[in-house]
Amino acid sequence: MVSINDVRDAAKDNRECVQDLVCREMPKPLINISNITEKTITVTKRQEEANSAAEQIAKDSVIIEREKADADGALQEALPALEMAAKALEDLEKKDITEVKSMAQPPQPVMIVCMCVCILRPLGKEDENAGWAGAKAMLSDVGLLKALQEYRKDDMKEKQISNIKKLLNREKEVLLENQGEKMKSVSKAGYALLQWVLAMTKYYEVAKGVEPKRKLVNELQTKKEQAEENLRRINQELKELGEALEELTENEKQQSALLKQLKEDADLMTRRLNAASQLIEGLGSERERWTKDLESQGEVKKRLVGDCLLNAAFVSYAGPFNHEFRTEMVYHTWVERVEQKGIEKTDQYRLETLLTSDVEIALWNGHGLPSDELCVQNGILVTRSARWPLCVDPQLQVVQWIKRKEEKNGLMVKTFNDEFAKFLELAVQYGKPFLFENLDEELDPMIDPVLEKRYVVVNGQKTVTLGDNEIEWNDSFSLVLTTKLSNPKYSPEVMGKASIVNCVITLEGLAAQLLNVVVGFERPDLEELRQNLVQKMSENRQIIKGLEDTLLRELAASKGSILDNDELIQTLNNAKTKSIAIGEDLE
Repeated sequence: MVSINDVRDAAKDNRECVQDLVCREMPKPLINISNITEKTITVTKRQEEANSAAEQIAKDSVIIEREKADADGALQEALPALEMAAKALEDLEKKDITEVKSMAQPPQPVMIVCMCVCILRPLGKEDENAGWAGAKAMLSDVGLLKALQEYRKDDMKEKQISNIKKLLNREKEVLLENQGEKMKSVSKAGYALLQWVLAMTKYYEVAKGVEPKRKLVNELQTKKEQAEENLRRINQELKELGEALEELTENEKQQSALLKQLKEDADLMTRRLNAASQLIEGLGSERERWTKDLESQGEVKKRLVGDCLLNAAFVSYAGPFNHEFRTEMVYHTWVERVEQKGIEKTDQYRLETLLTSDVEIALWNGHGLPSDELCVQNGILVTRSARWPLCVDPQLQVVQWIKRKEEKNGLMVKTFNDEFAKFLELAVQYGKPFLFENLDEELDPMIDPVLEKRYVVVNGQKTVTLGDNEIEWNDSFSLVLTTKLSNPKYSPEVMGKASIVNCVITLEGLAAQLLNVVVGFERPDLEELRQNLVQKMSENRQIIKGLEDTLLRELAASKGSILDNDELIQTLNNAKTKSIAIGEDLE
């Protein structure tokens, strides 16, 4: 049983939980959505820059490849001359150079060629006035051929080429026509050096033409490298921004999930606080009644042995007797014997205390059973007996009560003169109430298996043989037998099979009922009002009893936190509201 203190403790705990939820520090500060938006805008902008830079790099690469291809194509024109010069230098021997150097006054073409070589000599010093003496000194250099072969042709100057052209034009016929073929006959060394000079000159002219392209290529290449470096930095920044954005997004998800959980927890605690308030308020009105009931049940427990003994004796033996004999037998003889034996019982012992309740009696009254003591005892005997009741009912009060009571449950009513077998089988199989009325002093032996409850259990199912048929036994089945004979004489066998209940009305009961008839005749308005009040009180007491039982059942069966049991709280609120309204009506 849940006490008010338990509910108060639960409410206190939940109130502390709510305060803890409100005051606790978050594991991390909540992520500002604007930060994520700002980072997203930055990433998008930098991504656009990266895409633009990559697109520009691709365009520049196309231009670079095209211009470089054009420059390389132009330079291909000078390659044959360079190859011829290289071949000539390879064929040139040291003695050929020495031969030219040893000449005191070599031929004019040879001198001009040597002077041109001197202008382009590896020392890099331009000296157009050096003349043959400078050229002769150059020829003395032992590393001349190697220097010429490794000459850095891209370092030539315009002035050098101009001076060379002036010198070559002096002997144009020998030196320039037909690529200087006439030079072969003049000097082998001079021819080889001439081929080298012409190749350098031609290369310079070609290189001069492609220089803008090469310059453009270099500029574009530099620009491309810068753009690639900038793109690399942008991509690196994008990577860092992406990681930061991913971390922010993940943190935002975690914080959102945490915030959602905290809100759910706070809502749960708030609901629990409200539930606790409702429970405290609702159960507070029940506390006094439950406390009294608990105390009274403790006293009742001590006296259960005597009370149960008297009740069992009454149900077993008192049925066939009239009201006066029952009263004398139960309230005098049996009670005195129990007291003499020292068996504890209730001081003001009443049969109705344990065998029925005010709610059930009110329900019987609502179904037409008179409220006098005899009728109440008969109701107990009919509903509590272990054997099926056989009611001696000449005034047909019990018949009318049974019909109204079991009407909604599908009551079947037959006599032994009817074809009842099939209907009885259906009632037994489907658990319906069955009423035999207008019985004589003999019972049809066909119903003996049902009357004696001779069922057997097969595979966990109860079965009974009725006639030639074996049918399933439904525990919800009930049987009542009635007779209109005022003083029937039943055999001991019949009395052993059924529980005889004497329902013959007494003079006191008849007087009370006649009073109702007289009132109904003289003041039908008052009689109608009385019947309505009886019916309404019966219904109200049933409702209160049902609400109390439901509330106690929910409290006993509640698992986990009682504050989460919405059905229990709703039941309590309904019980409280209806109890107040019904209490006012009953008053």
